[in-house]
Amino acid sequence: DAIEAHRMALYGDAPATIADLETFFDRTIGGSMRCQIGVLLGPSVHDGDLVRHAAVALGIADLLRHLSHYVNRGFGVIPDEILSRHGVGQGELAGSRGGAMSPAIRAVLADVRALARSHLAALRAARSRIPEAAAPAFLIVSLVEPLLRLSERRGTDPFAAELTLPQWRRQWTLWRAARRGGVG
Repeated sequence: DAIEAHRMALYGDAPATIADLETFFDRTIGGSMRCQIGVLLGPSVHDGDLVRHAAVALGIADLLRHLSHYVNRGFGVIPDEILSRHGVGQGELAGSRGGAMSPAIRAVLADVRALARSHLAALRAARSRIPEAAAPAFLIVSLVEPLLRLSERRGTDPFAAELTLPQWRRQWTLWRAARRGGVG
């Protein structure tokens, strides 16, 4: 399922809708998380909505983290639905590299971050449904909010280089999330 989902990424096709992007992340990142949870919990049933919310939040954070890589290579990664809402085309993202970011592109990126935050909020609201034994599979989600904040502070050129959290900050965030029992 994950391999088939990567067909979109292989050809650089942009997802048409937000639902397409969410499905892509659910099939790829969510599939990996389901395997992790299966190892942690055994053959028991787990909540697919929780995994979906975590996968989409993680996927969007990763998309923003590697946005320069995708845009510089001509891959469409932001759904056409979001771009058209702000009157931006896929080609305009590549054309805005190295210059001042237009208000429309700034609004597109704000919408993408808002989508990630909505999934993160849904996951946090349902945190009590995460079995304690499965919490380690959700630890990585604690890095989403720091990456989203870093993306906001990026400045005028979000396409200049990959977003990276300092290693000490990653470790500190993961440690704090583990002490609290999972999702950051």
